Amino acid sequence: MNRSSPDLNKMEQQKPDVQATDEDKLAELGYKQDLNRDWSMLHNFGVSFSIISVITGLTTLFQYGLNTGGPGVMSVGWIVVSFFSAPTYNIETDLN
Repeated sequence: MNRSSPDLNKMEQQKPDVQATDEDKLAELGYKQDLNRDWSMLHNFGVSFSIISVITGLTTLFQYGLNTGGPGVMSVGWIVVSFFSAPTYNIETDLN
């Protein structure tokens, strides 16, 4: 695609308008547009530890799940757990 196409130039000209519209919409809803990047060492450690724990747990429990229930039970288990976790996700997103 040619970089100097009229469509691309039109999109580049619209970017500031879109950003201003987004900021106006957020202000209308009572929010200020900002992105905080102020994690402390404890926050960073907690997130890293959680990710490592999930990976470790998955690898150790995968063999157990295959031995006790098999792939079918594991697949249905993921669907059931996801179904019951969805309301929790929705509630948590409304709280923020």
